[in-house]
Amino acid sequence: MRHSLRFLSGLLFSLSLPMAAHAADRVDAGVRDALRTLSAKAAKVSPADAIGLYRDALKGPLAGYGRAHMLLAELHVRGSEWSDAATHFKACLADERVDPIDRDLVCQGGFNDATAPLAGLPAGATARVLTPKSFAGPIANGDRLPKGEAELEVTINGRATTARIPVDTQATWRSTGTVPDRFVVDEPKVDVPDGFVVAAQDPVPPANTAVRWPAYVTAGLGAVLLGTGLGLGLSGESELEDLRARQAQGIWGVEDRQALSRLEDDATTADVLAFSGAGLMAVAVALWFIFDSDSPDDDDAKMDDDTDDDTDEDLSE
Repeated sequence: MRHSLRFLSGLLFSLSLPMAAHAADRVDAGVRDALRTLSAKAAKVSPADAIGLYRDALKGPLAGYGRAHMLLAELHVRGSEWSDAATHFKACLADERVDPIDRDLVCQGGFNDATAPLAGLPAGATARVLTPKSFAGPIANGDRLPKGEAELEVTINGRATTARIPVDTQATWRSTGTVPDRFVVDEPKVDVPDGFVVAAQDPVPPANTAVRWPAYVTAGLGAVLLGTGLGLGLSGESELEDLRARQAQGIWGVEDRQALSRLEDDATTADVLAFSGAGLMAVAVALWFIFDSDSPDDDDAKMDDDTDDDTDEDLSE
């Protein structure tokens, strides 16, 4: 539906070319008249016949005219002939005689719809398009190819390999069995001969062999003691406020004095638990760094340092 609307808007615009007062003013009056006559004639025949009419006109009176390329591209879109459509949309973009709005919305939009970006070329490789012929030449990741199928030749270190790739929402190059020496490919599952370099998409970090469990155990015990001490202190604070309220109201009794004594003991216990828990948490942090310093990576670094020192001594001798 979108393509049909775009084609219809282009056709109606072409029929009113003499009334245009912007980029079309740079078009020779004879060219405008020829396109108007051609558009009216093409609207009365089949799409295949209309394509023939536009192709013939582009070899003659309408040679190089972007608006004729735009209308022809739309006919190819209706037939899902993406390579031809993209080629003529690109030619429309190159002609400054076409109004900038039409070039941006119709020609650029149509080119994007008819093509897809290339991805997956190996690092350090150069590539060129073999087919379709209208797109033949150098290409890089991010450049666009017409939908359908494309054949690429990819070269690295002076050796080349070819592959035919499908083009839909994206064109992804994947290496075949004949991979040049030291080829770096994106896909870790690609069948690459032994000795070739394969770059994994998600490299796995080296395993950390540092001993962590003493720090975890100490931190856990510290957290329990600290939490218990804080909880006991908060509950005692609430009961102490109730006793003070009873005292202020003059209803202070023997049981209240006993409760006050018990609260003082609980406060002492809460302080001991909280301080012990905080101390264990600090010890856990220290254990974390102590055991981390004994990891194999550090040993390797120490060995490297020793080697460097020995080398320096040898050199000094």
